[in-house]
Amino acid sequence: MVHADHPLKDLSYLLVTVSTTRTFDNDETGKLIQEFFEEKGRKCRRAIVRDSVLEILRVFSENEREFDVFVYSGGTGLTEYDLTTKVLRKLCDREVKGFGEAFRRVSYDRSGPLTILSDASLFIIEGKIVYAVPGSPDAQKIAGELILSISDHVFSEIKRK
Repeated sequence: MVHADHPLKDLSYLLVTVSTTRTFDNDETGKLIQEFFEEKGRKCRRAIVRDSVLEILRVFSENEREFDVFVYSGGTGLTEYDLTTKVLRKLCDREVKGFGEAFRRVSYDRSGPLTILSDASLFIIEGKIVYAVPGSPDAQKIAGELILSISDHVFSEIKRK
């Protein structure tokens, strides 16, 4: 639902894979979520960054004028290299924890209890919508469905005066 006084905007999405090993040639999950978004008629582009605080921040700061929504895939687990949500949480103006809760509930129903270990979340950073989701193929499908079902409304809400 989008408020009548705020017409729909054709949101643009930057799909960011966070990984020390993936490249555009072998990033199957990045390709998967890009195909999903394009099939739904959404404008999107992919980027790949290393598991690094500076790289995670750089891709946001270099692209914040061009994109409305950032989807970071990877770096939401428990290892020392899983930095994505840790970095975004420090940068955010607001965290919308309900997204992560919904993501884990749907994931649990489809894949079982290990999915509760994900630190998936939704952040508002400088007026932009920023998602952090796991990098697995199953997570991309679930995340894509949830993200496209709420992003228009989230955008409408954060732009309301």
